Amino acid sequence: MRHVAFYPFDTIKVLATPGKVGCVIHYNTVRKYLQKNECYAFKPRRKPFLKELHKIIRLAWCKRMAKLQPNDWRIWLFSDEATFEVGLDTSPAWVRRP
Repeated sequence: MRHVAFYPFDTIKVLATPGKVGCVIHYNTVRKYLQKNECYAFKPRRKPFLKELHKIIRLAWCKRMAKLQPNDWRIWLFSDEATFEVGLDTSPAWVRRP
């Protein structure tokens, strides 16, 4: 279970290898043990890519705001909870979470 906590993207077959558990076990045994400990596989959430226009607008905003003094920043509140990904989507198919 510790290995799954540190490496949630490892597959069942990787978890069943002798290097991970010390002996050879069947992947169905690993799957049952994970289910028994309430560790299930989920599809990771997809993150939207930034378009070129969005990058330009963000850079322009940053350049405008770079001129502000530290006291001027007291009027701003940031609460962006979205995650954006720039580049190719290389996320694996499943992630294990308790």
